[in-house]
Amino acid sequence: MDREILKEKLLFYIAQGNGLSGEVRDLLMEFRDLGGHQADAEAIVKEIKQESTEELQQHADDVLDIISGWCTSEMRVWGDE
Repeated sequence: MDREILKEKLLFYIAQGNGLSGEVRDLLMEFRDLGGHQADAEAIVKEIKQESTEELQQHADDVLDIISGWCTSEMRVWGDE
């Protein structure tokens, strides 16, 4: 999965208010399994935050929580990378 596809899909979930969801976790796991890196995913979400309203930024922060591991162990995607 390339960077633009991940960004588009994450923006879809963020716009719906679903930043902290199993769907987002599954998407990030797919990205990881295809060779994606934690730092790249984090950079993409930070781009989304810069381009978004304050409300959407809060939902983007939920995605960042999953990426950074600041979530339950069931939601975690990356270990220490």
